[in-house]
Amino acid sequence: AVERAATEQLVEPITETPVAQETIPEVETTYEVELEEDQQNIAINEDIVLSNDKFQISFTNRGAQINGIILNDYVLPDKIAQVDLLRENAELFGMELTNINGATLMSNNMPFEWEIFENHVTFISNSSFGRVEKKFTIKEDYQLELDVTIESSLERFEYVLQMEDGIADTENYLKRKNQNYQTIVQVDNKINRANLGKLKKEQTLTGSIDWAAIRSKFFLIGVIKDELSDWNKTYAYNAEESPGLSIYGSSSRPRMQAKYSIYAGPVILDNLEALGSGFGVTFYAGNGIFFGQGLIKPVSRFFDWIFIQFHKVIPN
Repeated sequence: AVERAATEQLVEPITETPVAQETIPEVETTYEVELEEDQQNIAINEDIVLSNDKFQISFTNRGAQINGIILNDYVLPDKIAQVDLLRENAELFGMELTNINGATLMSNNMPFEWEIFENHVTFISNSSFGRVEKKFTIKEDYQLELDVTIESSLERFEYVLQMEDGIADTENYLKRKNQNYQTIVQVDNKINRANLGKLKKEQTLTGSIDWAAIRSKFFLIGVIKDELSDWNKTYAYNAEESPGLSIYGSSSRPRMQAKYSIYAGPVILDNLEALGSGFGVTFYAGNGIFFGQGLIKPVSRFFDWIFIQFHKVIPN
């Protein structure tokens, strides 16, 4: 069993009304951006690290992405290895930029210059498209902030924020993985869940996206946008037996600034509710009056408190 695991949730098959699916159109005008000479000279570093007392976040400057999330207080069933929420060779929160016709302006292979400080790391890329800056700041508990500034040569552009590699397995017993692993998205103020079994067919949601998350039985990775960001679509799929998610947004101006709140840690109710924007609903395993936020909510909160108290005495 995972050490200090969050309270096991009761899970039932998702019963909400299915969201209409749409096919992602193939764009014939896409192309891979050739690296400019100064970018070709930027060395790749896969081991840039920020940490606090709860977790260690590692980054790569290839695409300015997260490539490791190690939780200090949790170990795998072998009682030795610490939990890493990302799978081997997985990456998180890369951004791909395109013009309005879908032509690639910046891919995840773009190398960034970088500078690290005590609590944040800043990545900068300058190209013919413009200037892109991604700043990751480590906060308390299991929280990060991602500040994005884009100064484009175009009047408008589009982007994809990627959570496409899923979330790592952290337990040996995976019989209910198809139910326990989920994508959870708040779109037009409504909660949309798709468990892994449901993601045998890709799913697209369109509307005003507030936040999006992927979760396993005990752990969760999620991101909440600020009020100025325009997220208008998510695309969810099975990423080699894990829930993958891409978030689509756009900018109607050449310059875009955005601040995203990120959570990467255990499924603990108080932690999730602290992020606001209704993000606390990601704690619950399903929807409906019994297994969502209805009658089971006070019971879930009580047992969550009970397990936390037990852990203070018996840390297992």
